[in-house]
Amino acid sequence: TPVPLVLALLAIAPLVPLQFPRRFWLQTALIAVLLLIAFRLALPDPRSASALIVERLEDILVGCALALVGALLAFPPLERSRAKMRTATRIEARSEARIGARAGARADEIG
Repeated sequence: TPVPLVLALLAIAPLVPLQFPRRFWLQTALIAVLLLIAFRLALPDPRSASALIVERLEDILVGCALALVGALLAFPPLERSRAKMRTATRIEARSEARIGARAGARADEIG
């Protein structure tokens, strides 16, 4: 019976728009789940629905792989770690400069 699938659709559908601003990946995953459930409801023959679901899952995996490659090309991990090191070095230098300036000000007050 399609009742559990309809209940799953009704439970998942309201969650989709709530994920957009912060968790785009979760919104995308929920949409994929909704599509798979809708395919199952639309096709009465379980064999054709299974084939369609497998095809959809393959499409999702290919899309994830392409997104991963794109993210690695756009934001290489080595470059990210270098940027973090530069930022940490700048923060440390500023902190040391502030400490030095405070020590100099105190020495002027004392002297």
